[in-house]
Amino acid sequence: MWRIPPERMKMNEEHLVPLLRQAVKLLLTLPSASRRGGKLFPSHGGEGVMSNNTMLYAIYDMDYKGPMTTHGFRSLF
Repeated sequence: MWRIPPERMKMNEEHLVPLLRQAVKLLLTLPSASRRGGKLFPSHGGEGVMSNNTMLYAIYDMDYKGPMTTHGFRSLF
């Protein structure tokens, strides 16, 4: 279970996201988040998080130019 603390949510309530075993296994194979400032998708400089344009250009690099946007991936995932 992925727990997002209330202070990070708009309604100030804890948000719980159930994760599949496969997703947890994948996340555990990534480099330690502590070495990356606690971020799953850190910026190249390491100070913030990856830009949505970085994700968008990655999609373009895969020759996808359809209606899907990086914002739409939140609901997909």
